[in-house]
Amino acid sequence: MGNESKKHTIVCFCENSVEITVPEKINLEENPDVEDNIIEGTFLTYTCSFCGKELKPELPVHIADYSRNIDLYFIPEHERAAYLTGKKQFPPHKRVVIGYPELVEKIKLYRWDLDDRIIEIIKFYLLEKAGGSPEIKVYLEAFEEDQLVFHLHGVKEDEIGIVHIPSSFYKKTEDQFAEIESDEQFSELLHPPYISIHKIYIGDS
Repeated sequence: MGNESKKHTIVCFCENSVEITVPEKINLEENPDVEDNIIEGTFLTYTCSFCGKELKPELPVHIADYSRNIDLYFIPEHERAAYLTGKKQFPPHKRVVIGYPELVEKIKLYRWDLDDRIIEIIKFYLLEKAGGSPEIKVYLEAFEEDQLVFHLHGVKEDEIGIVHIPSSFYKKTEDQFAEIESDEQFSELLHPPYISIHKIYIGDS
């Protein structure tokens, strides 16, 4: 897969129209620096030619690296409802993420060779323990030698909850995956291409 781009016109906060070239397809084998850009938050960042302000428009992007079995489609946050309700159709891909934080997390999982299904199951347990509010968002922030570090947003105003989960719990969940997968409460969560705890809690809210 090669790289493809498309020109878009966006309106800056200074009310001037700015023409930008946005990638529609990115081959990570040819552009390995894109992974760093995503994690660092500089991906899809543009500078207004009139006022110099940084602009971060969210537009759909297909990201792939077939040598690592990556076939990922990024959907902007503002199209979450359209995707979840089926009001808008998107191209079929192995995985879908919605919103920039999910994109960052998924790229980290690819780098760390972690199974996104296991991570979402763990996040299910974390959200249950936190009360199951649809306002709470949880993302894997770091993977250390003996633990996974999750950040919970929305538990308390202007605070981020930090939870450390032993790597042994990841392994235990992985070993029990076949049993967990057969549990009805996890069927929607683990149904591809959008494997995310947030689709359950937002859908039920």
